[in-house]
Amino acid sequence: MRSGGWTTQAVGLSQGLSLLPRLNPHAYETTPRTASKFFKHECGKLVDDEELSFKISESIRHLSVQTTNPIILRKIEKFKHLHSLFLFYKGSNQDHCSALIKIFEASRCLCLLYIHIDKLEMILEEIRYLKHLRYLMIERDDVTRLPRSLSNLYHLQYLIYDGWKRGQPEFLPSDINKLSNLHHVKLSHEYISSICGIGKLKSLQELHIFDLRNEMGYRIDEFKYLNDLCILGINCLENVKDAEEALDAQLCEKKRLTNLTLSWGSTDSRNIDLDENVLDNL
Repeated sequence: MRSGGWTTQAVGLSQGLSLLPRLNPHAYETTPRTASKFFKHECGKLVDDEELSFKISESIRHLSVQTTNPIILRKIEKFKHLHSLFLFYKGSNQDHCSALIKIFEASRCLCLLYIHIDKLEMILEEIRYLKHLRYLMIERDDVTRLPRSLSNLYHLQYLIYDGWKRGQPEFLPSDINKLSNLHHVKLSHEYISSICGIGKLKSLQELHIFDLRNEMGYRIDEFKYLNDLCILGINCLENVKDAEEALDAQLCEKKRLTNLTLSWGSTDSRNIDLDENVLDNL
């Protein structure tokens, strides 16, 4: 397990945690003993101690699991009221696959899911049961593709995965652009640029780099209605055919935009006059 797992993603996790229901502020106005009892019924932690796991209330809302024991992993399904789950597991592929299916089926109130599982090659299609999921973070680079059912999690706002492997054109669902509530997508440059019709993700606030193509669904007019963007990076401007097409990006309408990067993917046979006209119209 990487020791830097928590620190490197602290900002992203804090954003995800802000989506969870706020704790009752009056809980802090009581005695320490009462407050301790309150947190005992709201939060829990599962480790390799099986006996300790039996003492955790099944009504808890927030759970952290850090184990190498498949028996502990299988106990998660009994917590049916979870709003957040932080899952760290190192064990066999067969153990975690069967356990994840049970967890997804049982924990249908989950808003936040953080997964750090060794040798995790695929997130199972059963994630479709998590209809209330707002935040999904996968901190392993072994995953070969995301589930097709991910596109049906319409409340999803944060999608974070740092890994990338060459030769995986179908890593993302082809209809991921249905997730119109997505605010932040942290994926590799290659995966982001593979999204056809990215302009349908109208709630996006950050798009650090996107490679334009001379194909429908990948042209510069995809940015036309992404008016919540604060950060935008546009690459491969050589694929903008003329100054009129550049106007379709409507960058002047993005009032929240504070960070803009424009670049060309190739310098071969560049038309300097065209480049200047494109820039003037962006």
